Amino acid sequence: MASEKKNKFGNFLLNLVLIAFFSYAGGIVGICANDKFPETSTPDTNAIRKEMYRLRRLSTTGDISIKGEVVGGLFGYLSSSSNVSDCDLTVTNAMSLSGSRITGGFVGHNEGALKNCIVVNQDQDDIDKDIMNNTHRYDNATQDYNIGCQNLFGGNAMFIGGIAGINLGGLIERSYNRVNVANKESLYAGGIVGLSIKGQYKYLYVTSSVQGYSAIGGMFGVILD
Repeated sequence: MASEKKNKFGNFLLNLVLIAFFSYAGGIVGICANDKFPETSTPDTNAIRKEMYRLRRLSTTGDISIKGEVVGGLFGYLSSSSNVSDCDLTVTNAMSLSGSRITGGFVGHNEGALKNCIVVNQDQDDIDKDIMNNTHRYDNATQDYNIGCQNLFGGNAMFIGGIAGINLGGLIERSYNRVNVANKESLYAGGIVGLSIKGQYKYLYVTSSVQGYSAIGGMFGVILD
């Protein structure tokens, strides 16, 4: 029994050290890591604590600037116990997410479950109308039409993604991104995820343009499974 408690405490310290290597910044929460703390001897307390990490109906918008090593519009880091649903990032033209390592429109580093989470432009309806009205003029570079925010992703992060910068074993379901993912200083860029490692995905779509330096993808910059 003592050995088991010692192992749990050792894992607890290791997890804290791993998180402490980077600075995490989010519009709502920097680090959401409930499962990184050892369980108590009271089952009711553990159940309540896990329920607290079911995050719903949260939003970020406005002319805000978020900077750090790992940056997300709502969350910097979501652990595997985090369950997030019905949340959104509404992007203004002056909003800026500047990560030096990883940047995600919704979350920088995700290991949890995201459902019904969206990233959109503040004036998305007007953008859609403008694009439809000017479709026949897309081949004319001199035409000026509204295609949404072009400068959301600042800094020089290695990985950038419309929903998540990196997704490490997490689930992203029934979610979408409509904001352009563009930064020529970033090596890998994806309309949904910059780097996916054993991620799970269901019912996603993206309508953004994607721009990066080395590898880009409409949904994923890099997949490692």
